[in-house]
Amino acid sequence: MPHCFCFCFFILYSFSFPQGDDFTFVSRGHTLPNIWNYYLYYYNVAGSRMANLFAQLLLLADLSIWKVLTPFVITGISFLLFYCVTGRLTPQEGRLKRDCALACVCAFFPGLIPLGQHLFADTFLWMDGSCNYLYTLLFFLIGFLPFWNALRNRPPIYRLRWACPVFFTLAGLMHEQTAVALFIFSIAALLFLHKDGKQPRYLLVLTGISTAVMIFTFTCPGAYHRLTEVGQGHTGSMVRRLYENLAHYFVPFSADYWPLTAVIGLCALYLLYRHPLRFQRITMLFIGFGTVLAPLSQVLSLPSLQHSGASAGMKATLLLLYWILFFLAILCVFLQAARQDKNYRYLPVLYLTMWVSQAIPALLGGAGRPVLPLVGMTLLLVLCVLEEITLTKAVPVQLCTAAVALCALLNTFAPVMSNYASYQDILQQISAAKARKTDVVTFDQRKFNMHYCYFHSFIAPYSYDIRNYYCLPERVRIEFKP
Repeated sequence: MPHCFCFCFFILYSFSFPQGDDFTFVSRGHTLPNIWNYYLYYYNVAGSRMANLFAQLLLLADLSIWKVLTPFVITGISFLLFYCVTGRLTPQEGRLKRDCALACVCAFFPGLIPLGQHLFADTFLWMDGSCNYLYTLLFFLIGFLPFWNALRNRPPIYRLRWACPVFFTLAGLMHEQTAVALFIFSIAALLFLHKDGKQPRYLLVLTGISTAVMIFTFTCPGAYHRLTEVGQGHTGSMVRRLYENLAHYFVPFSADYWPLTAVIGLCALYLLYRHPLRFQRITMLFIGFGTVLAPLSQVLSLPSLQHSGASAGMKATLLLLYWILFFLAILCVFLQAARQDKNYRYLPVLYLTMWVSQAIPALLGGAGRPVLPLVGMTLLLVLCVLEEITLTKAVPVQLCTAAVALCALLNTFAPVMSNYASYQDILQQISAAKARKTDVVTFDQRKFNMHYCYFHSFIAPYSYDIRNYYCLPERVRIEFKP
């Protein structure tokens, strides 16, 4: 199923166009020496992540390679999700319907990525954003397989014995969020395996690699330079700024990202029912309340973090505290399940990893595309838990989920094609300007559907790079209408 749907992604990506930092990377790249020099500059002023370096390498061929490669990346993630859930790449005799239903969910998983906070647009439809998050997710899923198979009591994949460390290292180097996530995942997995008397040297080597990547990431001067720039212009104490950042980060989990909160809560309630805690009823009520509160906060007169970032009122503070405790309570449920049944030991490791991947954006008040690692690992967690449910009950849920995801994906074609038509209008203006028929080129973002392209696709700060990208003469004036 995933490879069949790959053709649709080829069509979808044929309507792609450069946006935002894509102009910068082409303008200041062009050659391998320039790309390396720009990375050294980035290393000293912004951070150690190599995703932007990777994006510049792909952009040597403009967007051509990216348009062809990305559908295969999405297909690869689909296969990896199916493998991580089942331990197989092919349907098993006796459970053909269930495996096909699961394969459909994995194949159409991009349709389950929320549009809110520009998450889908910035990570799937924007070249630079996809290199930072979508490609990094693929590398992560390949690299963590040795740990995952050990936690699931599955035999190692000898064909990938040398490939996994390579992708494990690449995933950490690509982005600092993934570097932190892999480090914590490695340590947590080793702790659980140590209890069973299992600590393969292969996994110890990978943990050493993740430690080295972490050291490289957090000794980068650019990361601290960027932190000082983020802090400029902010008033108030560090505690108040931390509160506002956390409030801003957690807003979407009872708004645009409420499906994530709800499905994680449902998984916790299911496991809590099977593996009771000491305070069973209180915990179930506590988690159940948040599971229902998240989807209803925006449609009923219920407390919400939506407007709490500006003032630290008592209600807003208590609500923020509740959501933090809500997700911590779910971790306790997963730990209890793993303590009672070793088959569930992957749950707390995966759950802890997906939230650790959010440590940096949460502390800095980030939202949007940094949430993709959390969404990807949440999908994996939910699909794994769903595998525990009786065959007759799981298949309809999987088929309905796959159908919704497919409809969402098919619905992207119209706005993506509309955005491409608006971009073609810009190209016509550029052609006219080069032919001396006009002296003005207007980039009007109001003509674009921002749910399906980078929300800063064409803005004034990119004026210099846009001029270089399209080789516009100095006499041509560029106008931006945000």
